[in-house]
Amino acid sequence: MYDGTKEKVTLLCKNELMNYIVDKFGDEVETSPTDDSHFKAVVEVSVSQTFFAWVFQFNGEVKVTNPSAVVSRYREMLENALK
Repeated sequence: MYDGTKEKVTLLCKNELMNYIVDKFGDEVETSPTDDSHFKAVVEVSVSQTFFAWVFQFNGEVKVTNPSAVVSRYREMLENALK
């Protein structure tokens, strides 16, 4: 579906979005609570503009937190969109 390099990416998500994460990545997606209102999901994705667009649709309620190179690529894409 995506056209980038496959990598394990960590997402920080609002608890209300668990169903979206499971729908997208399957029942076996690795998740763990981080606090009362967030959970961490470790997903394997092809890192691409399509993936970043999927993250963006959640308006900050899903954040890319690791690896740092993927965070940097996402930040760069967002900054370029504002130019």
